[in-house]
Amino acid sequence: MLASNTPVSPVQTQLFDVIEQVVRDYVEEALVAPVISPGFTDSRVFRKRGVVAYGFIPILLEPLEAATVHGHNERLSVENLRLGTQILFEVARRLST
Repeated sequence: MLASNTPVSPVQTQLFDVIEQVVRDYVEEALVAPVISPGFTDSRVFRKRGVVAYGFIPILLEPLEAATVHGHNERLSVENLRLGTQILFEVARRLST
């Protein structure tokens, strides 16, 4: 098993605040919370260099969709793709203005 001693990104940041605001604009009852992923992401490379990075994936998976993750028939609904794209765009827009 691979191990990583990469630092975590703090959640008291402008980026996290904007992510939380945008997510709640789209999904009012959403809870935005950090979780530990059992796998690795590329964000560990950024965090090792002191850059705040989150593995933020703004989709709402139903159990049937979640069961396809990393499977031979992995898929995402058009609605989830649309929602995720809108949220990511809005986060980037708010951070750049």
